[in-house]
Amino acid sequence: MTLTDIFELQKEIAPCKSPSDIQKLFDDNGEDCDIQTAQLILDSARKFTVSEQGNAYIKSELIFCPDCKNSSPDKILSNAVEVISISDIIHFGCCECGTMFNVQCAISNVQ
Repeated sequence: MTLTDIFELQKEIAPCKSPSDIQKLFDDNGEDCDIQTAQLILDSARKFTVSEQGNAYIKSELIFCPDCKNSSPDKILSNAVEVISISDIIHFGCCECGTMFNVQCAISNVQ
């Protein structure tokens, strides 16, 4: 999914009341999410955002391709569960130049 799509999916999580609701939402969108990760998403504050200026951020850090410097959330792909749950390592792909890259989050998911 593009980061824009993931941000829109994240908005749909707000009304979810249980981990199983979150699992169903991800499943309906073609993403696999285990119950522990769904609970983590339900319990945590969202730290993935897309600004009005059109940039994507995880924990206030700009997401961009290290090769071509593309930062368009419409042209960077990732796994929605990794991004929304803020996994320790999040995998990305750039649609502009084809580069695959990872972002290692300094802070663990544990709050």
